[in-house]
Amino acid sequence: MAYREQTNIPHHMVKPYDGDIPDYEESLKEAVDKLKQALRADDSKWAEKSRACLSSLEKDYFPEDVR
Repeated sequence: MAYREQTNIPHHMVKPYDGDIPDYEESLKEAVDKLKQALRADDSKWAEKSRACLSSLEKDYFPEDVR
């Protein structure tokens, strides 16, 4: 989910979370890095396009990094 995004979940599917809540931006960067790593292992056209789209999103979300 996006930062500050809300959703409605049936009560019976919700349980308490007792772990540390990670920083949103750091968590997002970790998820992006994990996805990039998985896409590097795939040489399909789909993965190539996905890498290009992900690169564009990184520029929007992390302009200070320009990773």
